[in-house]
Amino acid sequence: MRLSSTFLIPIFLIFSIGFKGIPFAYGSTMPKWKQEIMAIEQQIEELEELKRGYEARVLRHESQGQRLQFRSSEYLTAKRHWELADENRAIANRIQGDIDALQKRKQKIIRRYGKG
Repeated sequence: MRLSSTFLIPIFLIFSIGFKGIPFAYGSTMPKWKQEIMAIEQQIEELEELKRGYEARVLRHESQGQRLQFRSSEYLTAKRHWELADENRAIANRIQGDIDALQKRKQKIIRRYGKG
């Protein structure tokens, strides 16, 4: 017996996004402020992952710069790695600023509507 794609696609989507993203999985609808908190938490999680990527690039470029700095023929390459490390550090700092703003927004919502 062959299953139709109209049956498989919704099942695949449910399992790929998980049940927590489906409102009826909770048994009742959540207040908007709780949904907003959940959305903020998801954004924070995504931004933290993105920031970790930039921080890893910082470490990689700094390491390359340190390794190449004492080779006279590679000094310009080392300098470029340090510049790239600084650029990535600045991006990571901007992302952290966005994370901080989202956390403040989340706290403001929690203070306004309660901890429940």
